[in-house]
Amino acid sequence: MTPPLIRLESACPEFRGRAWECSPPARIGRADTLEIVLDHLAISRHHAEIAFDQRGWTVRDLGSTNGTFLNGLRVGQAERALAPRDFLRCGSLLLKVAWITCGPTQDGRRQLSQPEPSSEWNGRSATDSGSDLVLQAVTAMAQAVELRDKYTGGHTQRVTNYALLLAGELRLSPEQRRFLQIGTPLHDIGKIGVDDAILRKTGALSAEETRAMRNHTVAGAGILETIPELRPVLSIVRSHHERWNGTGYPDGLCGEQIPLLARIVAVADAFDAMVSDRPYRQGMSTAEALAELRARSGSDFDPGCVQAFLRKRVRLEEMVRQQRTLLSTQQHQVTTLKAAR
Repeated sequence: MTPPLIRLESACPEFRGRAWECSPPARIGRADTLEIVLDHLAISRHHAEIAFDQRGWTVRDLGSTNGTFLNGLRVGQAERALAPRDFLRCGSLLLKVAWITCGPTQDGRRQLSQPEPSSEWNGRSATDSGSDLVLQAVTAMAQAVELRDKYTGGHTQRVTNYALLLAGELRLSPEQRRFLQIGTPLHDIGKIGVDDAILRKTGALSAEETRAMRNHTVAGAGILETIPELRPVLSIVRSHHERWNGTGYPDGLCGEQIPLLARIVAVADAFDAMVSDRPYRQGMSTAEALAELRARSGSDFDPGCVQAFLRKRVRLEEMVRQQRTLLSTQQHQVTTLKAAR
């Protein structure tokens, strides 16, 4: 009997044009003996495993230090189901599930699961080759922003995880969640043009520095306007600092004038800023951050988004705990390496 197969394709610049077709179990990592070898420092030697059982294809993390993510949500030891068009992120590298087979049918032919048809972006399908270039651009630009400031490393991915969690609670359509998955990592892309002295300043910003920092929303939208495939996510980049009461920027929008996806990212962005450590202060606890969001509901944030986010408290506590454990492990590894030199 022929085994089921899965095809993964690279969706990042580091492995442009690479693809892997494997039967289960397929293990991902840097070890030469594995089925999918990704020689990159973001990948652990034994990073993740893809298996097949009565539930279908599943993926689980093998204790990797830089994390395994399925469609933006972290995968632990508990297995999660895979489907065509899913995106699997190992460390900072993005892989796309091109297709899967589910074993032989009664007539002996293999059943092929193809990607579902998707919406058209300006006449181009989100599953065509142009989409891969878009995802490559998303990955490269998001990483460029992250590298500018060592204290906010991983911020864009964490905000994406929180935004997708909130989107699920709000029962957004698959198309809207897809836009969040692509657009949220770019919400701060305009900071590429902000001077390092401002971006890394730990004290209060002057009025001129504040104007320069706030301009990142307009600058980021300007960058995306040049990429037709990314126009559906422009509102995330431009409007995620708008406030429910109209006191935000850059356009002073209020209430439901603010696009829903931008309102979602505003909540996710604020939550991550609150629970993350900075050189000048320790991050809040999950409970403290959620209490702050509740207090600012109806002034800074969409009350509906805040209430939905609060309902995910248990999952949020788990995500924050995982992130802090990962950060502690990474810091320990760095300290160990420095001591060994």
